[in-house]
Amino acid sequence: MANFESIFRKETKKAELHPKRITKWIHYSKLKDNPSQYCDEADQDEIVALADLIEADGEVLQDLLVRKTDVDEYEIIAGHKRRRACRLLVEERGKEEFALLPCVVKNVSDVRAEFQLYSSNGHHEKTAYEIMHELERMKYLLENYPEEFPHLQTGRMVERLAKQFNMKKTTVGEYQAIANNLGEKGMDKFREGELKKSAALELAGLMVKEQDRLVEEGRTSLREIREYKQERLDREKNLPAEATLDEANIKQDLPELKNTEQRKEWLRNYQDWGIWYEDNHIGVKYYKYDFSNGARLIVEEYEEYSMYVGDYFSSYFHLVGGPEPPKGKYGVGKWNRHKNYSRHADSETELIEFLKFIQKGGC
Repeated sequence: MANFESIFRKETKKAELHPKRITKWIHYSKLKDNPSQYCDEADQDEIVALADLIEADGEVLQDLLVRKTDVDEYEIIAGHKRRRACRLLVEERGKEEFALLPCVVKNVSDVRAEFQLYSSNGHHEKTAYEIMHELERMKYLLENYPEEFPHLQTGRMVERLAKQFNMKKTTVGEYQAIANNLGEKGMDKFREGELKKSAALELAGLMVKEQDRLVEEGRTSLREIREYKQERLDREKNLPAEATLDEANIKQDLPELKNTEQRKEWLRNYQDWGIWYEDNHIGVKYYKYDFSNGARLIVEEYEEYSMYVGDYFSSYFHLVGGPEPPKGKYGVGKWNRHKNYSRHADSETELIEFLKFIQKGGC
């Protein structure tokens, strides 16, 4: 049986594996905002309330997280509001005892500093636009600096972001749909808080010219956008099927896909295209990608649950329109061409053949 002394030695050795944090006291004037700190200057009432708490406590209870950027200058990673509150205490209330702030100095790169800025910014009550902004910046950092984040390099991007932000994958997908598909005018309203997240997501499912028209008309509530979509759907019912497809078609540039693995990855990342529309009655989301040759790829997605894997997505791909497929070795088309939407899903193999064909100049 292990005795008390051996257990104590093991615990001590384990504790020594963690790096020690040393508090450094730094004057508030030497602390600078991180340039990636996109949040507004914060509500003055919030800063005053925080200053009152700090004054009542007699100290700043939590160390700021900073990094050295010059001989006598530090950039804040976490603690922007604490520094502003202490500046208020010194400059407006004459409380010089709060001029020095407790800080932990970290030696990190620009990329890691920006990443930690977002990951530590959890106490601020964020707007929907700010959450979207954080997700997009996180995605950019993970894609462009993978060597900085070796522990976050497995799984689809939406899953990695959901894990980092402790957020449902469907919610991440919704924010990505807004970021990828909301036009400039709609984005301005979203940033200003005049367009709510649910309305922004609904608006993002329209063509940009339709979005702009609704914004200009002031029809930016969820109810008004849905009413417009229903009006458009009623009009389209009176059009032939091909005309309906062409009217809503938005041509997009297909990224360069050099091999089968890249084509599979592009198909699996269909959520990056943005949600086309959603049927809340049966819990299904639809995504679409419009090719320059007139074909449209529609993905039908259901969120399901299994006791073995937890939450997961079931997705079914439907290719509509486009050119006639060339014949394969045995005289059979390399994929099935559907003039209209078919409830029978197309296989990944067929879709890869289609992608190879159009990237080799097929039309």
